[in-house]
Amino acid sequence: MFVRHVMTRQVYALSRQVSCRDAYQEFRTRHIRRAPVVEYGQLVGIVTLHDLLRVLPGTVSQEETQAGHFAWELQIDRN
Repeated sequence: MFVRHVMTRQVYALSRQVSCRDAYQEFRTRHIRRAPVVEYGQLVGIVTLHDLLRVLPGTVSQEETQAGHFAWELQIDRN
């Protein structure tokens, strides 16, 4: 198996200022589990679905708390 069989040439990258909510929605929409984080065209990190799931509320009752609302609005560079 070659890398070209599992990777895409059309890379989707995130900026550091993207919220966890927006990143999570993009991951779900694009069916991806990780994305590079870039600033001024330079790679500064990688965010994964697992990273987001560690930060975001896991249940509806957790989401309804102040901390749950805050977690959705965190920028990915704060994780």
